[in-house]
Amino acid sequence: PANDLRSLCAWQVFGHDPDAHEMRGACEAMEGKLFFIDAVNHRMGGDELIKTMEYVSQRYGVTRFLIDNLFEVDDIKKDDYNGQDGFVRKLDKFDKTHRTNTMLVAHSLMGDDHSVKKATLRDVEGSKGMIKPVQYVLSLFRNRVKEHAEEYCEGENTSKRISDLIEGSDAYFSVLKCRNGFRKELIQGLDFDVSSRRFKIPHCNIFRKPFDVDLKQDDILGDDVEDTDVPF
Repeated sequence: PANDLRSLCAWQVFGHDPDAHEMRGACEAMEGKLFFIDAVNHRMGGDELIKTMEYVSQRYGVTRFLIDNLFEVDDIKKDDYNGQDGFVRKLDKFDKTHRTNTMLVAHSLMGDDHSVKKATLRDVEGSKGMIKPVQYVLSLFRNRVKEHAEEYCEGENTSKRISDLIEGSDAYFSVLKCRNGFRKELIQGLDFDVSSRRFKIPHCNIFRKPFDVDLKQDDILGDDVEDTDVPF
């Protein structure tokens, strides 16, 4: 939902749970940078979604789209492989026509070993034909083994795969397909800071902000405005 997304954005901008003043500051800073299509409360099919994307790209100059996620598109069912393939090809055509970039979130298959196995191209839930027309396939693996090492550690009998995860990174970012550019697949470990909800590369000293908010809170709300008066 839009309110939750706004709160999460502000949390990452400031690096902590934002108060009302910081929420307003983040909203001011994101003005003109974020357009939210509400397909949560208003169910939306694939064709309607693409028409809406076309409108906002022409009306507001939006160039990047994130669809979270495939199965939230109302007329695409989990076993409708032809519908999934067709929708992804429509997105590909849309991007080429309007010179935009669209990222479609798809879940990975939840096998018995999903907590210890990084996803591959074969693990995309749904039609395997979806990955053919796209330029890039990216995955993010949350290392739950490290989070709950006591549940996986078996002392001297602990496998190397489990030991590597226990001693590894908090998450792993993988490029599984790279059609253009350097045509390079890679995997990069990431550290995650819970308090700021940000990722960083290991051995990097800081968790970077997505962008800075330089607005003064007094200029936004005024000295005489209480937090409870801020409408959210």
